[in-house]
Formats: sequence, C-alpha cells, structure tokens
Amino acid sequence: MGSGRVGAMPARLIPIARFLPQSHNKKARLFMSMTYVQRGSKYPYANTGSAIASGAVVVLSSGSSGRIGVAESAIAATTGTGTLLLGGVQSLTKHTGEAFTNMQLLYWDATNTRLTGSSTGNTFAGTSWGTANSAAATANVLLNDNPFVQ
Repeated sequence: MGSGRVGAMPARLIPIARFLPQSHNKKARLFMSMTYVQRGSKYPYANTGSAIASGAVVVLSSGSSGRIGVAESAIAATTGTGTLLLGGVQSLTKHTGEAFTNMQLLYWDATNTRLTGSSTGNTFAGTSWGTANSAAATANVLLNDNPFVQ
C-alpha cells in the first residue's frame, strides 16, 4: 500500500480534502454549515465622503451599541473602495487624562477622534486589551468585542 519507507503515509490514509474541488479544499469548510460566508473580520467599504487615511477609524453605526472599523489602507474620497478591519487588536488614540483597565469597555468619541471609557454620545469600539495609564496617548483595543452588546 505505502512506499515501504518508514513514516510514509499509506495511500488509503490520504486526507479526502486533497480530492475535493479547489473551492472546498479547506479543512474548515468540511465542518461548517452550508450558510457560512466568511469570518467577518474585514468589511468591504464604499466611501461616499472625504478621503480616509490608513489606520483611521470609520463609524459604521453610531451609538453605544454601534460599531467602528479601522481602514486597512487609504481609501479615496467620494467613490473610493477599501477594506475596514472589524476585529483584532488595534492601537488607537485615547483621551489623555483617562486611564483604562484591562478588558474595560471602550467607546469612540468621533468628535474628538479618540477612545474613551464614556458611552454617553459615543460609539462602542471594543474592550481594552491590557491597561493604559492616564498619560498614555494610545491604547490597545480589541475591536467590537463585547458579548453583551448586540
């Protein structure tokens, strides 16, 4: 059956994924429902406003239960298209004078373009990834990660 070499895989044990069509040749695809589309950590964004710099925060839906995204690369004004990151840990500008604790809920203050711990008038951003002292200019945030906000 096998090649006779020590450690060689016998032909009958070759994973079936090798014989599936290319579109299905992912291990994860074998175990997911037929309704699965994608991971959802990146969002295709069509810009209708001013140019967006790489790393800039874009408010997708405002309010304390809203969502933000971070531009993966620069997006041209008016008709530009690009990708927004909706997950992962990002280092964003924060309100100096305010300290964050580990896993604290954080919000995006679009008026002052910075993170804050106050939900009043701001958009949910995620949870603090580690701590940030009050003198720090930036904080790490796990984007859109709050099981209590739906």
